[in-house]
Amino acid sequence: MPRYFFHVQTDTEFIPDDQGAVLRDVKGAHRHALAFIQRVLPAVPDEDLRRWRLEVASEDGDERLTVLFPARPKPQRERLRSSG
Repeated sequence: MPRYFFHVQTDTEFIPDDQGAVLRDVKGAHRHALAFIQRVLPAVPDEDLRRWRLEVASEDGDERLTVLFPARPKPQRERLRSSG
């Protein structure tokens, strides 16, 4: 079974996955990516995630798919700064 890597790209940094996960196919990698994002969301409650994505790559480094983080409104304090 192939190994897939789940690299996080935020609006300011790239966080590579150097371990990956062995999964049956791209469909399994997509499900894994969605579950990963759901686990990350509580850890970043005040982040604007509109430019965040999870890049899923195969063992040979080819990007297989990109999964976007769900968009959330800007944090309250950022909205106040931009409107005043």
